[in-house]
Amino acid sequence: DYLIQWSTVVTSGRSCRTHCFSGYSILCLCYIKQHERYSQLILTSPSAADTGEYSCWVVLCDGEECTKDGESTSATYIYFTDKDELFVPSAIHFEIIYLRPDKPATVPCRVTNPKIKVSLHREVPAEEIAVDGTQISYNPTKGFIIQNPSPEHKGAYYCKANSTTKTTPQISTKYQLLYVEVPSGPPLVTIEASSNIVSGGDIFNVTCTVLGEPEMNVSFSWSYPGQVRRLQTNRHLGTGGDTRLDKAV
Repeated sequence: DYLIQWSTVVTSGRSCRTHCFSGYSILCLCYIKQHERYSQLILTSPSAADTGEYSCWVVLCDGEECTKDGESTSATYIYFTDKDELFVPSAIHFEIIYLRPDKPATVPCRVTNPKIKVSLHREVPAEEIAVDGTQISYNPTKGFIIQNPSPEHKGAYYCKANSTTKTTPQISTKYQLLYVEVPSGPPLVTIEASSNIVSGGDIFNVTCTVLGEPEMNVSFSWSYPGQVRRLQTNRHLGTGGDTRLDKAV
């Protein structure tokens, strides 16, 4: 079993070095030094924004085709502490969270130090949300988790963080929670060619379209005559509506 998970706290600005060891080829999310038996990721000037999970995994190759072995994965969660950044910085200042009756929902206000005290607040009516550890719980690596979302949970929310090093609390990104009655379902995939009859030497394209739900991760894999290696692209369906459209050509 290759799955290993742990967490580390590092002060922002200090160098951080992690190692992945294996008898197989190693592919990390990002690395600077690749060695024969291990890969080394070095962050020379990390900041609070680098807080998160770092993973590496085994890659199995058969000729020119290589695939990720999902069962051979190691992960570590690293906190980069910063007294001025209690929450992990985000480029998004207003985020939509979809609530569904068939699965838990997460308000992703992650912190840069697991010791920071965090509370969840609704804007209208103004109130602090009770966290009982069962229906609503907090995980510093994920945020507030609502186990059984219902219509009463919809509305505008924000998180508040308190630290012993700051006299005033810090406010997170604003979150709009929308309740969706329909349970989640599989995405719809369609494929279309620019032409079904093509002369030799002509350029044409084949478009694969995925219509799915908000925030769905999509991986495109292609199979075609005379294929030498598998082509694969990864996409993340963004926000902006109740359905998402993504394409690969």
